[in-house]
Amino acid sequence: MPKSLSADATVIPAGGQGDTGLEWCELGPDDIDAIFALHLAGMAGLPDPGIVKPERREFFAMLLGGGGRILGVRHGSDLIAYGVLQYDLSSEGVPRRALGVGASEPVAKLAGAAVAQGYRGRGLQRLLARRRVALAAAAGYRHLFSTSSPQNPVSWANLLAEGFVIVDLAEKYGGLLRFILHRQPDREAIAPALWCAADESDAVRRHLASGHIGVAQRVASDGRVEIGFGAAAQREAVE
Repeated sequence: MPKSLSADATVIPAGGQGDTGLEWCELGPDDIDAIFALHLAGMAGLPDPGIVKPERREFFAMLLGGGGRILGVRHGSDLIAYGVLQYDLSSEGVPRRALGVGASEPVAKLAGAAVAQGYRGRGLQRLLARRRVALAAAAGYRHLFSTSSPQNPVSWANLLAEGFVIVDLAEKYGGLLRFILHRQPDREAIAPALWCAADESDAVRRHLASGHIGVAQRVASDGRVEIGFGAAAQREAVE
């Protein structure tokens, strides 16, 4: 049976966008059909299928079998959102060089989330990130990473708001372009010093290569989504 999650001080909803009337729980093997159906429904509604990594049913089965944890949000008997926290990363590896994290340091991944169409715009995706960060910290993971398409600004804006920063832009999952985002609890806040459009891949890579990291998002006067970059502390070389 899923285990209910209490709303403790570390996972209080953001101001004005609460989860009143919704039940937060940890999902189990009996929930795999509902999880996979919600994933497929989200994929079917995308303007470009490359925006979100398609997952197989076996991926969720691996997580529910001990490779991670899946948080769920229910409205009545319906599963209306979920978020993945992945511990078992052996199949895809961890981008330790981009993260600046040594081989002995445990790393977990925020590996996807979905919110049903009628429940979007209520802050659930950001809350799912916040609660998974809290779960990872309780399990001893100081370093977290996630990936997000430059074409999915809602996703990476929520991650930036929860303490992640953009450290790389790379091809992942068979050629899909993705930001790699990293979160560590002791990172000092960095103010954006320069901006560029999120879809200008060459400019983004130049800023990252020059020692900057993405720390903020805004919408320019022409409607384009921009990333704000700030100078990062020098990361240690990782073998």
